[in-house]
Amino acid sequence: MKIQSTNFYNIQNLKNIHFASNTNPICIDGEKDTVHFKGNVKYIDENAQFLDDSIKPRPLKNLKHLSPEKLCLVHMSDFFPEGGEIKTAKNAAKDTDENMQYRSTVHFAINHSVREHDFGRGWQHMKYAVIMPMEGVLNNTPKENILGGKMQDFFIMDNVKLPDNSIILKYNPKIPEGKLKITDASKTMEDFKGTNGIKIIETSNKDTGETANKLVGKMGYANYLDILKKMMGLSDEEYKVMFDKEYADKLRIEDFSRYIKLASSIGMDNIKEATEKTNKTWAEFSKRFGFSDCDHTYSPWGRSESLAECIKAVSQCDDKWVHNINNPYDISGMFPLEFDEDEFNPESIDLDEIPLDEIPEGFSVEDYVQEMKVFAKTLYGTKEKMEVNYKEEFLKVIDEIKDTLPEGKRLSFDIDVLRDIIKNAETPSAALKEIKDKLNITTIRDVDNETAEQVYQTIDVVLCISEMQKEIMLNNQM
Repeated sequence: MKIQSTNFYNIQNLKNIHFASNTNPICIDGEKDTVHFKGNVKYIDENAQFLDDSIKPRPLKNLKHLSPEKLCLVHMSDFFPEGGEIKTAKNAAKDTDENMQYRSTVHFAINHSVREHDFGRGWQHMKYAVIMPMEGVLNNTPKENILGGKMQDFFIMDNVKLPDNSIILKYNPKIPEGKLKITDASKTMEDFKGTNGIKIIETSNKDTGETANKLVGKMGYANYLDILKKMMGLSDEEYKVMFDKEYADKLRIEDFSRYIKLASSIGMDNIKEATEKTNKTWAEFSKRFGFSDCDHTYSPWGRSESLAECIKAVSQCDDKWVHNINNPYDISGMFPLEFDEDEFNPESIDLDEIPLDEIPEGFSVEDYVQEMKVFAKTLYGTKEKMEVNYKEEFLKVIDEIKDTLPEGKRLSFDIDVLRDIIKNAETPSAALKEIKDKLNITTIRDVDNETAEQVYQTIDVVLCISEMQKEIMLNNQM
């Protein structure tokens, strides 16, 4: 990022903050974007309580009495919100050479930045974080586009326009350590003409997610993670071990004994109780405002937009609709060696060596050993075979999507066209070609030497075609 002809103000006290008038052009150079504007610029200490003295705190104790004016939406991205709006992956792909997953929704975390998790990316190291007042977003966005989700993943259909008083955080290694550079974008950038209070804030902290969390507080909002930690009775480090995958993995490698000490000190009952309370509070809030209280993965939008990728996976594994595979959820055959009857013979086992606390209530030691013998024999057994007709399964999923789509909401494409394509296509690859031609949906995932069983499990996680996954989905749908 290059800064030309700027006045530098080292502000030590919030009361003395003022904007520096600057009539010379400022240029922010990113890998894919160059933004030119004339700017009003100021610097503040990153430990300042608020961005300016006009900001008033919006208390939110124990997540009670949720209301839009007390909430903000945080979006992490590698793309600058050109034209004053956050683009969906589907629309952003039109403006870049990057091959991106088809997704027609923009995703946010509420009152915090999303961190890396088992199924996601390292979001905290994105080039940009956009923080927007929820009240302004709801007022600026068509009601049918506000879909819902969870506090960790709230999603909206189509591009999202930045409302007044939004903040765009950008990583810039040239910013002095411990400082934040603030530019009034509403007064200086064509993209935000006609808006009020939209600011670009630059930081030299590579962890943009961490800085975004601090900015949530500096904008007057209560940080969701701080509230959650207090409800769960967790210290900052205990919370990171439990919920921050990157931090937990690093600590496990660098200081395993400390990792074990922290992990063993976490009270799971407190976490369960706090989770139930927050889920209940969020469900009530969602119902009040007509949002869907459902994980995106299990929602009609998540499932519908995963179908093309799943068809591609089937076509690359074996370009047929019907697959004969081993049941991947069958524990039989986990041990390929021959089963040894004598090893699990009650007469050959020293029963005194079996810990009594391992024996279920109502079982004698002999009965317990016999049960273990049956279980072990299963592990050495032959896996159950199963036939999967993916065409039939995908058509069932489409029916479920249509049945669960809330009234007044829409999908990003005509799913009846997709139904006809799947129904009439002789092979998955033929269906994939028609999907691209008729629906303009492209796919990015490639099956890299995955077995048919692994492909089935991948598809099952996102489309829920097995009874086990259907039950998980139903527990997450409201």
